[in-house]
Amino acid sequence: MTRYGSEVYRVPGTRIGPIAIALSFVAVFGAGLAVSIVAFGWDASHVGIAVGLALWVVRACTMGVLTSARGITVRSWLFTRTYLWDRVHGYNTEPYSGTLNGFGTSYDPVFRRRTRMLTLRVDRRWREFPSTICSRPTAKRIRDEVEGRLREHEPGRERIGGA
Repeated sequence: MTRYGSEVYRVPGTRIGPIAIALSFVAVFGAGLAVSIVAFGWDASHVGIAVGLALWVVRACTMGVLTSARGITVRSWLFTRTYLWDRVHGYNTEPYSGTLNGFGTSYDPVFRRRTRMLTLRVDRRWREFPSTICSRPTAKRIRDEVEGRLREHEPGRERIGGA
């Protein structure tokens, strides 16, 4: 459990998926970079790639779902989005649909059974957050946290959607 001050709470496990993805890609591209460096020596492009890979891992460490009394914040690869609770009218954790599985166009049983992502109904529109890729237990923690915050903000509001 990570707390920032007394107000902001990071849902445990929400940055594990992004970190695992970043480290997997860094391992593959880092190996290719190492081979290139051994063959040709260091140059500006190698430095740029190495810095980019390092920054990617650093960003993955800051990602996740954070909640506060005011709203929910989702930190993704490129953006940080914050929505006040009075704008959130529904939430769920759906099977992952993102870059890793062709945005749900390919049926991969591993992604369908084991991974989830957060979806929020903000105002009248459902928004998907593939950067919140997580396991089922983490998805349950996200649902429990969002449900608790919504009940605090407006008693009687229910989760909309399936499992």
